[in-house]
Amino acid sequence: MRSIRPVNVLFAVAILLPVVAMFAPKGLVILTLLAAVLVAARRGAVVFALAEVLTPVGLLLALALAWAAAAALFSPDIAESLTLWLSILVLFGAGFLLLGAARDMVPAERKTVTAGLMAGGVLFLTLVAFEVATGGI
Repeated sequence: MRSIRPVNVLFAVAILLPVVAMFAPKGLVILTLLAAVLVAARRGAVVFALAEVLTPVGLLLALALAWAAAAALFSPDIAESLTLWLSILVLFGAGFLLLGAARDMVPAERKTVTAGLMAGGVLFLTLVAFEVATGGI
C-alpha cells in the first residue's frame, strides 16, 4: 500500500479550502481534521506541531481556548457553546498538525504547496467575483 504524502494533502487542502469556505463553512472543521489525520502519520509533523504549540503564539492560543471553554460554561445554551468550542479545538489542533507537516517539507514540496495556495487564491477570487456579478444567486 502506498502512503499518502503530506505535500499532496496540503496541496489538496489549499485548493479545496476556498470552495468549502464559500459553500459549506462548517465543513472547514471536517476538511481540516481529515487533512490533519492524513499527515499525522508522519513523525516529523507531530514533533514540529508540538514545538509550535510551545511558542508564545501557541501558548496564547491555548490560553484563549481555555478561556473560551470557561466562558462556554456560563452560556445560556451550554451544549451549543461547548460544541462550538470543540470545533475550535479541532481547528487549532489540526491547524498545528498541518503547520508541523508544512515545516517538515523540503523546499521542492513547499513550492508545490505554494502553487496550490496560489491556485486556491485564484479560485477564491473567481468564486467571489461570480457571487458579486450574479448578486449571490
